Amino acid sequence: SGEELGHHSDMFAMGVVLYELFTGQRPFMASSLPDLFAKILNDEPLAPSSIRQEIGKEVDAIILRTPDIPPSGFVRFLSHGAPSTA
Repeated sequence: SGEELGHHSDMFAMGVVLYELFTGQRPFMASSLPDLFAKILNDEPLAPSSIRQEIGKEVDAIILRTPDIPPSGFVRFLSHGAPSTA
């Protein structure tokens, strides 16, 4: 039995989509799922304006304002381990 997804997961996903729309790249990139999860939990994405100089600081503020903490269900998932990809 899973938990209902709330607006926090939607906001997190919206931030990722906005980041990709404005920069053409993902906010977090890694060669494996465990590395990706670690980056999401521990790193900050680059400001979009540092990737594309025509993006204003105002846009940075909007995109980076979306929740920078992944939804609690995502954190619980990580604490129990990601499914094996092997």
